[in-house]
Amino acid sequence: MKRIIGNLAWTTASRLLDAAVRFLTVPIVLAHFGKLDFGLLALAYSIAVFLAIADFGLNVNAIRRLSEYLVAGDTAGAGRLVRACSYYYGWIGVVNFVAVVGVGTMGASWFNLEPAQARDFFWMMIALGFATLLYWCFAVHRQLIQAAGQLGWDERNNLVCTLGLALLVWWTVSGGLDVVNYFFASLAIGAIPIALRVWKVRRLIPGLSIGFQRDWQLFEPMV
Repeated sequence: MKRIIGNLAWTTASRLLDAAVRFLTVPIVLAHFGKLDFGLLALAYSIAVFLAIADFGLNVNAIRRLSEYLVAGDTAGAGRLVRACSYYYGWIGVVNFVAVVGVGTMGASWFNLEPAQARDFFWMMIALGFATLLYWCFAVHRQLIQAAGQLGWDERNNLVCTLGLALLVWWTVSGGLDVVNYFFASLAIGAIPIALRVWKVRRLIPGLSIGFQRDWQLFEPMV
């Protein structure tokens, strides 16, 4: 019960702080970049959000199966599933990367962008493609942390990222970052929890190394 209350408290605090920071910083970012560049930034973030929510139901299935391994004390089985998920998730990341780069290439005609905007949008999509690929390759680590009931730990890391985004807005306004570098930096901040999750997972499953295992029979039930 104590862990459940703690997870709920950290999740609530993380969501509220994130909402507050975004509510306060959006007008600042809009005033700094202007309507055109802010619209370009909003377009890039909307594509990022779409990619984040399109998980094909794999998230729920992976958490359920990983929970079964952990409850049974079968850390070796959990480790095999982690590596299998990393392999097939990685291919989803590759497909997303190609799709996002395609969107960036067609940005001028699809979204009626000026040449300078189209160039900026293309580089933003390249960065988003790499970030998406990185996210998918290590998505199973977050799922394992949730399966182990460590959601509160993960939300604490998200709090740090939220504070990092607030500092990024300050740096952007004071240092005069352009819209492309601002987008790059926001993606870099979002990648910090990935490294922390890998570290946490290696403590949950001692001896687990980063790896990719093509084991379709193990992965197929989640599909």
